[in-house]
Amino acid sequence: MTSRWRTVWVTGESDDQIVRLGIAHRDVVVSADHGGAIEARRAGDGSLIAPPTYTGVTGIVALATWREGAEVRAATGAGSLHQSHRWLRRWDLVAGREIPPAVDMNQPQVKHIDPATVHGEQVLVVINRGVLEIRRTDDGSVIDQVEKHRETSRVVIGSTDRGPIAVTSSHARHPQLFWLEDLTEAVRLPHADGEFMAAAEGDRFVCGSYAEPWNKWQTAWAGDLSGRRRGPAVTGEVITAVAVAAWPLVYIARQDRTVSLVDLESGAEVVPALRLPTAARTLAVTDGREVIVGFGLTVARFRPPSRKDEIR
Repeated sequence: MTSRWRTVWVTGESDDQIVRLGIAHRDVVVSADHGGAIEARRAGDGSLIAPPTYTGVTGIVALATWREGAEVRAATGAGSLHQSHRWLRRWDLVAGREIPPAVDMNQPQVKHIDPATVHGEQVLVVINRGVLEIRRTDDGSVIDQVEKHRETSRVVIGSTDRGPIAVTSSHARHPQLFWLEDLTEAVRLPHADGEFMAAAEGDRFVCGSYAEPWNKWQTAWAGDLSGRRRGPAVTGEVITAVAVAAWPLVYIARQDRTVSLVDLESGAEVVPALRLPTAARTLAVTDGREVIVGFGLTVARFRPPSRKDEIR
């Protein structure tokens, strides 16, 4: 049994800190850096599909990626308390250009944009203040929308037998569940007040608590649509990113520069942790369940050590 993580590939240094990663379909990984450069790479070997797209958008906080035939596309959101950026913008990463029109969201920060498939169509799930919107990828127009809590700190996309779902979390209010193919009023997620959902696979969630300082949460656990816990709390150093490998296996990156592969229903760390030169800021998972890590100026793909119970 192999006890070491294998580096499948690693990029050269970007011009700025890597802030977001996304998987477009199964075979393309997309990265965005703080300066606004977006790169699309083949997930298998890390080679560039096209030269970087220089968006001019600094401080990207939302990245959604998808494929349209041979095209690789992305949607971005940005903005902060100090620098307003009120547009949802879309990019053709093969042609290296923006796809018009930019959509004015009339708010200083566009923070939540997630890809989903609804009624067989690739769409974007976007939070616009107190509204959850489903928008077309081709022109950004609204297909459907529903009111929600005005504040949103996190959004995750999952699925059930009834179809795709979105769950929104808010500091001040209970989590809300939305059935994306039947977008009527939100459903209150029971037994989950004071909690947030940080990642999802199907109807299982990686959860945390607002009792811990914002952006310094240390404890995660498994949850489901009943709002009840499905495993013990897993605690450690400050968590910087999470991504589901194959439920219940979850990658957890922490401020101590480690990335762990944890069975979130048993609480066990299933292989020794990967240690990086700097803390990971963002994670994504390949179709082969290997982890793509954005840390510092670098993007890399790692294969965890072998173990008796395969994660595939």
